[in-house]
Amino acid sequence: MPAPSNIFNSRFTFLLPTFALLPIRFAVVFIRVIFLLILIGPSALAQNVATLGGRVIDGDSGLPLQGVHVFLVEENEQSAVGAVTDLNGEYVFSVFELGSRTLLARYVGYNTHRQSLRLRANSIIAIDISLIPEHIELGNVVVSATRERQDRNLVAASIGVISEQVIADIVPLHPSKVMNRILGV
Repeated sequence: MPAPSNIFNSRFTFLLPTFALLPIRFAVVFIRVIFLLILIGPSALAQNVATLGGRVIDGDSGLPLQGVHVFLVEENEQSAVGAVTDLNGEYVFSVFELGSRTLLARYVGYNTHRQSLRLRANSIIAIDISLIPEHIELGNVVVSATRERQDRNLVAASIGVISEQVIADIVPLHPSKVMNRILGV
């Protein structure tokens, strides 16, 4: 391997113009400042962050719920930040605005979960949520279908009606359970 012709080897040749113009004392200070920015910079940005995570399960069966909207809202409930649970019912998200917030978890067919929180800098908060199924009272459900414009004599249309009594008998947790009772759906 050939001996280097100066104090810089080939890996640092891109720095030559910068250091050639500065006295050595300033070059050392410059390197120290860059080094400190690299070390301190990310931690300085991360000082006002809180991370929330946890798992959402069904209150009756204990099974994880996928697709639950978990989010934090301010007092006016206008701005929100949050996440949606994955296949295992788990969620995680970071919040940059600290202070008092309300955690909400919403899912169709379940009661909304509300919990007040106080977020502090550099905190990691684990909150497991158990959602209780909510039985929704429905009246008659009418399902109809339409098609492209065709001669009415050639195509038959079907309309299905499910009475309140049938809905009361099956006690559906989700509207799809009612839809399964209609032929052709």
